[in-house]
Amino acid sequence: MNDKSQLKNIYMDYKNLVYGVAVSIIKDTQLAEDIVHRMI
Repeated sequence: MNDKSQLKNIYMDYKNLVYGVAVSIIKDTQLAEDIVHRMI
């Protein structure tokens, strides 16, 4: 498995968790989406 594939797997595994936590903290869905996209 290459590095790009491993990063994609990490992203797919944690994106919903990160999004949910971000929305619960900042109460802004668009900003939460930005946070998820910037996490990796």
